[in-house]
Amino acid sequence: MLEEKEARRVKRAVIKEEYIAITGDLTEAIILNQMIYWSERVSDFDKFIEEEKQRCEATGEAVDMNLPLLNGWIHKSAAEMKDEIMSMESVKTIGRKLNNLVKKGFLERRNNPQSLYDHKYQYRVNLIKIIDALYSKGYSLEGYRVDFSEQTGDKNDNSLSENMSENTEGQNVQSKGQNVQSKGQN
Repeated sequence: MLEEKEARRVKRAVIKEEYIAITGDLTEAIILNQMIYWSERVSDFDKFIEEEKQRCEATGEAVDMNLPLLNGWIHKSAAEMKDEIMSMESVKTIGRKLNNLVKKGFLERRNNPQSLYDHKYQYRVNLIKIIDALYSKGYSLEGYRVDFSEQTGDKNDNSLSENMSENTEGQNVQSKGQNVQSKGQN
């Protein structure tokens, strides 16, 4: 007789070279990837992207960090993050890694403004900071298109647009290389 079993989704933790390049730490890179994953699944994602665009366009030359951050907040504890990324590190260490990402400017953090009794932090991905850091290392943020100023050849015009289904040319080239490698493995 078959026992009744509980079905659950299998966990995945993704390591991306570009996130290691900007964080300098494997665990921070995995956490950053997870936070970006969740930021794309918040109920106010469209408003979040619009808010990030406004931050870029507000000053013309630099990101306006004085605009209030209203959308795109993720409720996540260090214990939940530890479980999600299947880390062998302690909850305290995961908390320190989250603190490091906040200090580096890749994440914003706040207490829940609606409940003083909720001690779980809320985090918000700073897409502009991540895109700038990736650009400085020669990478792009997968799934997003950033229009840089063509006239000056620099990043003065950070026009961010969400483009989840379109891959960049560089990613297509990389994929072709992976297909060749796969054929060799088969």
